[in-house]
Amino acid sequence: MGTDDGRHTVNCNCKVGSVAESYDIGGITYELEDLWTADGDEGYSLRELADYFNRAVLESAMRGVGIDPLDGDVANVYRLLTDDEASPGSRVEAERRLEREGTSADRLRDDFVTHQTIYRHLKNCLEAEYQRREPNPRTRIQRDIERMEGLQNRTTVIVEEIVRRLHDAELVSIGGFDVYNDVRIVCEECAKQYSPRELLQRGGCGCGVDGSS
Repeated sequence: MGTDDGRHTVNCNCKVGSVAESYDIGGITYELEDLWTADGDEGYSLRELADYFNRAVLESAMRGVGIDPLDGDVANVYRLLTDDEASPGSRVEAERRLEREGTSADRLRDDFVTHQTIYRHLKNCLEAEYQRREPNPRTRIQRDIERMEGLQNRTTVIVEEIVRRLHDAELVSIGGFDVYNDVRIVCEECAKQYSPRELLQRGGCGCGVDGSS
């Protein structure tokens, strides 16, 4: 499979290239290189790249059969399909949901890639070199904000899933509901409260006490 993104032309016949093409996410093959070689803490590890690629495959498959994933939905389904610590019941439920919509969970797992496969794609197909510089402080803070908010969204989705499942099993009685997951950071010196995003973007509390003395 030959591809050209304006930087260089590559004959990519590895699993990463073929899977990306079959799910119509071809541009991700170069995005992996950008993420791997990004500055400092902004760069992804090989395992993070494999998860990133596999989630993109899953999202494309879900959208291809008419599923419009909510925030955190793709990450949660991916976790249920691949995490050995996920409960068997939740995994089966996720598999059945996909199969009801016309997507095979087994085929998805076959199409998922490992970090070794990602590495071979980067080195053999793209001839990428692992080079990192120290991250820009603003970039590092923004990425940490996104990590925290991603975990917060994942918790919200899991709580919604559990309550809905128990309601469907007639173990919990509730009408329509929303889940609010409001994480706050409270300064012990001045008692001011901040969301994680607000605290990190402003660079701290600003009350004049940092607890280092």
